[in-house]
Amino acid sequence: MRVRWTPAGRLLLPVLLLLVLLGAASPASAHTRLTGSSPSTGAEVPAATTEVVLSFTGTVREAFSAVVVTGPDGTEAAGGPPVLRDTDIVQELEGPLAAGAWTVAYRVVAGDGHPISGTLDFAVAAGTAVDPAAPAPSPSPAAAVPVDLDGATGEEDGSLLLPTSVALLVTAGAAALVLRRRAARSGRA
Repeated sequence: MRVRWTPAGRLLLPVLLLLVLLGAASPASAHTRLTGSSPSTGAEVPAATTEVVLSFTGTVREAFSAVVVTGPDGTEAAGGPPVLRDTDIVQELEGPLAAGAWTVAYRVVAGDGHPISGTLDFAVAAGTAVDPAAPAPSPSPAAAVPVDLDGATGEEDGSLLLPTSVALLVTAGAAALVLRRRAARSGRA
């Protein structure tokens, strides 16, 4: 038995194949995520620590990266904007760091457009207190600008995939309906 494809079926088949491929390559299965950090969560480090490194499973966009490192007294120790090294985001620190609990809040955008954010904590050992003769960390230009760690647009986080897929499906259905009606009219003539 031979299958006869109608014009509508010929148009609909590539659209359905595209949707199947989009579903098979679901971005949820391949999201970039944080795999580690230095200092690691809960670590105790010396006051001379000079950077925070956040390691990810895939590429991230340097331009959309924000890292805020806050000390026990609420001061920020960022020494400029974060820098991309392979799949790591590196935030230089102005030090020495004060003894106590420190928090790292980060928000980056993965190469696939999805935002990744979170926090981690580390401590500066009390035995490595800041030398009173050393200059205190001064707010850097990056630290002086408030960083929105929650905001993201649909263009950056990939949330346009579903509406685009639905629009393609509706368009294909409308085209199939028009072709079917044309075929029915030409059959009556």
